[in-house]
Amino acid sequence: MVNVKWKKIVAAASLITLGGALLAPVHQVQAADESWDRIQKSGKIVVATSGAYYPSTFHSEVEGKDVLTGYDIEILRKVAEKLNLELEFKEMNTDGMLTAIKSGQADIVANDYDITPKREKEFLFSTPIKYSFGSIVVRESDDSGIKSLDDFKGKKAAGEATTKYMAIAEAKGAEAVTYDNGTLEQYIADIHNGRTDFIPNDYYVQTIAIKNANKLFPDFKTKVGNVFYNPSKAAFVLNKESVTLQEKINQVLEEMRKDGSLAELSKKFYEGEDVSTEKEEIGGKKLKDLPVVEVDR
Repeated sequence: MVNVKWKKIVAAASLITLGGALLAPVHQVQAADESWDRIQKSGKIVVATSGAYYPSTFHSEVEGKDVLTGYDIEILRKVAEKLNLELEFKEMNTDGMLTAIKSGQADIVANDYDITPKREKEFLFSTPIKYSFGSIVVRESDDSGIKSLDDFKGKKAAGEATTKYMAIAEAKGAEAVTYDNGTLEQYIADIHNGRTDFIPNDYYVQTIAIKNANKLFPDFKTKVGNVFYNPSKAAFVLNKESVTLQEKINQVLEEMRKDGSLAELSKKFYEGEDVSTEKEEIGGKKLKDLPVVEVDR
């Protein structure tokens, strides 16, 4: 049984000024070639992942063996196969993944990372593999008194301290109640019992989590509320120098979009949902019209 946790925690080249236009591209190409040459020589791509964020990356028992799998993981297996490379997975805490990319300990992060303006300044991203948006888990009986983002004020938000979603909740006036690797049971029990009021997080992750919670813990009455915000795009994260690797990955991702294998993997891990394409609306609300709370995460 998968222990679902709310652990949650990408390509845009910098514009070159006219004065640096002659030298900067040469340096960038050299760095990119060195990065790709190193990967080719080693024959592998080193992947940083948590192995603990269902359904993107998690452990499952297959034929009596513990196997790392998930939406992000299986996409990368397809990519590596197409590129004739092996994958080496390094499991670590979410906070250490981007540092691992910067230091060269890993070539890529596969952990449902959102593309954000702040991250784009420091990293490259693949094309998006997941389109989503924020949601909340609330008490079934009264929606925890939350009908809109403005109702976050004065409420208690449950989550991990460093996530974007907790930052959004706090920006809207919620009190943060933080957990360190809290289990699904802990989270929903606290919502049900009134210790906390809501859990802000990714819509698809929460939908699956609550579906499982209703089966495993039927006495705790919670649901995904009808409050949605901050449309997002998730992708693989790469070092700024890994231009060639980025191009290679994007080529394979485009092939997977065209042949349907990306959508197939999505439906496998997201219980029939195709997160590889953008929805137009949710709960009668157009995604392009959803409110956006700007946070520095």
